[in-house]
Amino acid sequence: MVDLCSSTATRTTCASTTDLTAPGSELSVGDLVTMVVTTNALTIAMTPVSGRGCRAAAPPHEETMSRFTGPRVKIVRRFGGIDLPGLTRKTKWAQNRPFPPGQHGRNTRPGKKSDYRVRLEEKQKLRFYYGLRERQLMRYMRQSVKAKGNTGENLLKVLESRLDNIIFRLGLSPTIPAARQLVNHGHVTINGKKVDVASYRVKAGDEVGLRNKEKSQKLGALWAEEPVLAMPSHLEFDKKTLTGRVIDLPSRAAVPFELNEQLIVEYYSQRV
Repeated sequence: MVDLCSSTATRTTCASTTDLTAPGSELSVGDLVTMVVTTNALTIAMTPVSGRGCRAAAPPHEETMSRFTGPRVKIVRRFGGIDLPGLTRKTKWAQNRPFPPGQHGRNTRPGKKSDYRVRLEEKQKLRFYYGLRERQLMRYMRQSVKAKGNTGENLLKVLESRLDNIIFRLGLSPTIPAARQLVNHGHVTINGKKVDVASYRVKAGDEVGLRNKEKSQKLGALWAEEPVLAMPSHLEFDKKTLTGRVIDLPSRAAVPFELNEQLIVEYYSQRV
């Protein structure tokens, strides 16, 4: 006779159903076998997670890419040492090592890139520069497709209008990640009101500044004397009051690094 309670996976089920198989109960052996098989199927379908019990397996093709928080110089080297001023100021390190990062990066032979890789690298360059998650970029792409005009330029205008990017372009922070931290910690105001959402889209006519607190003013004044980039035409900035104003929507020329936005549109053409 087969012991249905021999396996560890079904021991709990059998223990809970022992009283149901007693004389006088209506549960048959066939019903018990069905319960054991069902329990095994459920056990296999669950994915064990260390310290968190079990959770259902993620559906296929689900985007789980999060915002990159690792070494940013490696990203610059991955793209051939291209200057990404909003990502890091350590461009000299990348220029001194003109080869990909990693143990075998120095011995890597430059081969011909596929069309998919070329488009993927342009998309990743944009995502890393503005510090976006994949889902965020997909959402911005859908909005750009629905808007009037060139899709690629619409996408760049949306990204250049983000609050963290505006803080960086005003010269109040050395990089976009630093500007995001400045916003998230509640140091930034829009038209006199505190805004702590880095993805807030600034509109024409908005006045961007820092809170009237000693710590906030000190953080902004630290970088305002030597801005990383020249002031774009759609912004104006007063160094005395550390306040800026958005004159107009950003143009394609406001993007401060080399980028082919049409390749990004082609990459997402079958995904949005």
